[in-house]
Amino acid sequence: MKRRIIYLSAIIILFALVFGVPTIYKIYVAIPPECPPGTLRPEGMTDGPCPYLDGRYLSPYGVMWARSFKVREGSYNGVAYIQNPNDNAGVAEVNYRFRLFDDSNVLVADKEGRTFIMPGGITPVFVSSIPTGNREVVHTFFDFTSPLIWQIATDTTKYIVVTNKKIEDVGTAPRLSADAQNTTVVPIRNLSFVAVVFDPQGNAFASSATVVPFLGPNATTKVVFTWPQAFPIDVGRLDVIARVPPDILTQR
Repeated sequence: MKRRIIYLSAIIILFALVFGVPTIYKIYVAIPPECPPGTLRPEGMTDGPCPYLDGRYLSPYGVMWARSFKVREGSYNGVAYIQNPNDNAGVAEVNYRFRLFDDSNVLVADKEGRTFIMPGGITPVFVSSIPTGNREVVHTFFDFTSPLIWQIATDTTKYIVVTNKKIEDVGTAPRLSADAQNTTVVPIRNLSFVAVVFDPQGNAFASSATVVPFLGPNATTKVVFTWPQAFPIDVGRLDVIARVPPDILTQR
């Protein structure tokens, strides 16, 4: 009986060494660790860094509004305001679509493009000169057509201060100007500005955009927006919002 117990114990130990050790190794060593809570790996990857953020752990973004503004007959500018309440999360690139409809809900124009989403504020999405033929646009819809890949990011636009907003010649050829200052000691590149004009009741009725490829350290530049026709509505609020691709942290 003692010999049988010894033999049986030896067999069990042998099986444990042959099959148990590789299994333990596979579980605790070979299988890559899970991503920290709130992060994700790129789709299809099982190892490496976790550079993406899990949207379920973020405050939800929202499309505040989307509208189209007639520039001249047969041509409209489209604008959407994207609100992102997450101060440290942004999207490097995402596809979008503007759809413009007439008063009979007939599709007049379908415009696609790409944009980024800046952290902690409003990202205006602007499309110029959307052709509509001889159709009048009544409804505008905006939506994203690809997944939003959230990443840890910082907002460069918080260092850009816009002052001295001024609008002139609203009855002939409106012209909006403002001063944009880079308050940092490093240059800012790939910078653009979107202007939206509101009436006294807070309804947007005109938009335009301009590009500033480079704004040097502690430098100030004049940004100007123009329209070819007079404004038929009294001017209330003026928005001039800077757009800069978010500074993405790619590794984690």
